[in-house]
Formats: sequence, structure tokens, C-alpha cells
Amino acid sequence: MNSHNTIASTNPLPGVAASLQAQYAGLVQRLHALAPLAIAFSGGLDSRFLAFTAARAGLAPLLVHAHGPHVPQHETLAAQEWATRHNLRLLQVYFTPLEAVDLANSGTQRCYHCKKTLFAVLQQALANAEAAGGAPGQGAYTLCDGTNASDIKTFRPGLKALQEAGIISPLAEAGLEKNSVRVLGQALGLEWAQQPATPCLLTRFPYGVVPSCSQLATLAEGEKQLAALLHPLLEPLGPEGGLRLRCPHAQPGGQEQPDAHGQAGDVPPLLVAELHTSVPLPAKWEEKVRAALLPLGIALAGLVCQTALSGYYDIKSS
Repeated sequence: MNSHNTIASTNPLPGVAASLQAQYAGLVQRLHALAPLAIAFSGGLDSRFLAFTAARAGLAPLLVHAHGPHVPQHETLAAQEWATRHNLRLLQVYFTPLEAVDLANSGTQRCYHCKKTLFAVLQQALANAEAAGGAPGQGAYTLCDGTNASDIKTFRPGLKALQEAGIISPLAEAGLEKNSVRVLGQALGLEWAQQPATPCLLTRFPYGVVPSCSQLATLAEGEKQLAALLHPLLEPLGPEGGLRLRCPHAQPGGQEQPDAHGQAGDVPPLLVAELHTSVPLPAKWEEKVRAALLPLGIALAGLVCQTALSGYYDIKSS
């Protein structure tokens, strides 16, 4: 244990409320009690903050990143780069819910079944983690995730799977909500403390719809390109400025794809999707969005402004 880092992790943070600093100190204490730590690491804000805090406390966590068709490739690359930059070990585990989970019949419990299967895979990977280099003996790691206190107040069937598997959620235990994670991350120097939520790509589809790997990859690329295109409009909103490409029904097969002028072309669309944004788009932007999506094989079905982007189908079905 690095005593210097441990002391530094609990030093007063200028501009941060005393109550929030107390919660953070409690988090650090809890992480020491759980060590050695493995962290389910998506590369999103919560798992990065948890890993950052553990590393700052001298605990050298092992980061376990699940990659597969439901995770955008650029997010996996970002997770790899972040771990490398912070000198943290990263164990990558391939997982695809398209094969491992009965998505067609899981209904509103889709996330539960996916998390249940995923964490069984991660736990098995940890049982053999010595192959990743310098890991403690089999079963020595405590596997944690980045669930925060805000998450447990919403409809999240996957939380039951975490409880059943014995996964620890230190942020939620410490009472740290999403905004608190952002405030602390900013004060501690964590990069991109205003990172928007990054749920898995399956959340863009209604329950019972089973997308293909190519459709998921296309969706990820479409969102990536639109995020760059619409950055001037979304960036001023901070973490609330985001977008989703959602496929509101089972995807068509063999239909003709409209061209940039709305005329039928020869190439069938890979996806028909609505663009949901957290800010209304001026009329002139619709043509830009359509033009960016069509080369990817995505036909724009409409534009929707919705301030709460996460949990779209959960809200409709809960």
C-alpha cells in the first residue's frame, strides 16, 4: 500500500462540501477493506471514478473490461487507453449477449439476464486472472462495479443480478449519486468528469428485438459521427447534452433505402432509426443528420427531443 497516496486521497478538497468529502473518505475506507480489488470497467464515468479513487488510494485495482458487439469499439479503445495512461492492469473479456442471452424472450428483464450471464463470465475470468500477470490467487479478488446511488432509485433489473452474484457497488454503498461523482471527479482531477452516460447498444432497441452484430456496429458508428457533428449544439449542455439513435421496432428486411432526397434507392437500409437528442435541432440540421447517416445504411425515421435519454424503453415498460 502506498501510504502517501492513501493520505492524499483523504486530504480536504477545496470547494467540495464537507458532507460530500465525508462520503468520499468513507468510500476510500471501504475500498481498503475490500482489497484486492477488481473493477468491472466499462470506461464510463462511474467505473473510471471508482478505478481512479482506488488507484489514488494505492490499491492498484485490476480492471476487467467486457467487450463485444453491444459495446461500441471506440469505447473499448478509450477504456484501453485510459487504463494504460493510468498504469492500471486491464483484463479484457469477450462477451456477446446475442449468443449468451435469450434476448427475444427476456422481456423487461433483458438487463437482468444479460448482467447475470456477464458477471458469471467475468468471475470465471478472474478465477484465472494469474494469466493476466501478477494476480493474487484464485478467488482472492473482490469484484466491484460502478453502480451509484442514483442508479438504485430507477428501474434497473440488472441490479438484482449483481446482488445475486455478490458483486459489490462501493459508490452506491457510500451514498454517492451521479452528480456527486461528477463534483468529486472534477475536484480530484479526473479526466472528463462531465462524461454523459454510455449505456450498452441493446438499450436502443425495444424488448424482444434481437439486432445483428452488423446493426450494432452501424448504430455505434452512427452515434459516433453524429456526436461529432452535433457537438456545437450539445456541448453547452454538459453531461445532459447527448443523443441516441433508437430503432423503435423490429428492423425491416429487403426494403428500399431512401436517398438524401427521400427517394427510394437500390440498397436496403441496415437500420431504420429515430434520432433522440437532449436539445431541439434547428430545421437545417435534419438534412445534415440525414446526409451523415445514409452512407452508413441508416434511414432516419424522425427526430425527437427528449431531455431524459437513458432508460427510454424502461420508462415505457415499467
